[in-house]
Amino acid sequence: MTVTFDATPLIGPTVLDRLYMRADQAMARPPDEIIEDRYLRRWHSLRGSALSLYVHLYVGSDPCAWAHDHPWPSLSLCLQGTLIETAEPSDGCRQTSKISRGTVAYRPPRFSHRLDLISGPAVTLFLVGPRLREWGWHLPGGWRPWHEVSGVDEDGVTRIRYPP
Repeated sequence: MTVTFDATPLIGPTVLDRLYMRADQAMARPPDEIIEDRYLRRWHSLRGSALSLYVHLYVGSDPCAWAHDHPWPSLSLCLQGTLIETAEPSDGCRQTSKISRGTVAYRPPRFSHRLDLISGPAVTLFLVGPRLREWGWHLPGGWRPWHEVSGVDEDGVTRIRYPP
């Protein structure tokens, strides 16, 4: 399950503004990754085996109706825009969370979800722990590893290719 809370009272709007300015500086260069043309741009701020930090720019909603999961525990801080996260836990109890400026969201590995952009673009800082597994898609027939459903094209953009 996602654990979310508003961090604004803890860190204050000035810190959020400064973090956004730093993210904006990172976004001045070409993105390190593009996931679908109208979905997500990612900049690598820190990459390591135990900890990585990315700047995410959401320009649209998840490109398909399926949920996806991540290979690591993660923590995100929304700096701009609004997303609605729909969780698809294994117990079948669908959960939605509003993620807007100042919201911190924690997600364990294997947590399945999709994100819909409500107002944006949205910018988040995305902190991840060590990679524990492969990431994938939760299709009607069950979980599939990412490379069976999507892939990186010649232009470096990750695109959904399922069904083949």
